[in-house]
Amino acid sequence: MSEGYQRPPRYESFARVLRDAILQDFGSQQAFAKALGPTPGQISHYLSGEVAMKPESLRRILNTLRIPALQRQVHEAWVREFAPLPEVPVDQPAEKVIEVGSGFVAAGFTHRAISFAGQGLRGIADPVGWHRGAERLVPWRLRAGHISGAWALTDSVERRARARQDALATLSALAMKGTVLRQIETVTPSAIGKASEAVFAEIEAEQGATRARAKNLVYRKASALREHAVHLLFLIRLRKISRSHLADAQKSVERSLLISEDPVIQAAGLEVRSRIEYELGQIVAAECTLDEVRALGHDQAFELWEKTSCTNALILLARGERDEAISLLESVRDACHANGDYHHFRQADQLLAHILASI
Repeated sequence: MSEGYQRPPRYESFARVLRDAILQDFGSQQAFAKALGPTPGQISHYLSGEVAMKPESLRRILNTLRIPALQRQVHEAWVREFAPLPEVPVDQPAEKVIEVGSGFVAAGFTHRAISFAGQGLRGIADPVGWHRGAERLVPWRLRAGHISGAWALTDSVERRARARQDALATLSALAMKGTVLRQIETVTPSAIGKASEAVFAEIEAEQGATRARAKNLVYRKASALREHAVHLLFLIRLRKISRSHLADAQKSVERSLLISEDPVIQAAGLEVRSRIEYELGQIVAAECTLDEVRALGHDQAFELWEKTSCTNALILLARGERDEAISLLESVRDACHANGDYHHFRQADQLLAHILASI
């Protein structure tokens, strides 16, 4: 059984950190409130997460806590959750916007990453830099469940790319549109099919690209082949197309793995292959594929730990290890919720409910 996938950094909420600090330092909320002095009733609001703590209130609490290590923990949690977003200068380099936004995502505050990156995009004049920033913002919006916002941004990316006749940027936008479509509950197989066809048509039109662009095109083609396989898996699980298409999905992802040795392509492709093997009933093969993903490292591709863990849970269930599958899914669900990844939180929670209800 594939084991050892490390979950992404999990940061407890400010309310949880403060509650733990109070209990460790004072033993009870009542004792801390007495030491704090006036307006102790406000503490219950902070501990419930209902109120965003202002700097002056934080200062009083830090001064009341007596253990330096706990003071640091509470302060760090407040900074992650409530500190004002840094100002984004006009024409800020895209790399800086991406770096700061990625930091917020890693810290479990996707909504802050979205706000910061959205503000940053408005100040990026360079069209190529703007596109790079938008490429990062789309999955962050999906992660937070902002499907309409993700779609609106991909639409904007495509319009800008076509306006400057940038084929690779257009290809990127079309690929992102396909990913967003899968999050729309009422999507039809024809809509998914058209999105996939549009990507491959753009790739075909670029076959005579220069050598420098050709390398990027290989990466895009490998990604498109993998996403085509994911599209098919998605429609099969919704029972909108027959399971006979699993063979097509398998061929598509294998082609993706063959044409590019890029570690991101390999890790993401192997993750998809493990899902297909599971659906085909090839449990041992799926386990071996997950071991390959683990060897590459879960950090090779965005949200790889969440995806592989869900497949791992299904394998455990297929092996009759129901309790282990439930425990793993609870871990994924809780980690995703704590990190603001509501997309995978729902996936893990739905699968967990499916198992618990014996559906």
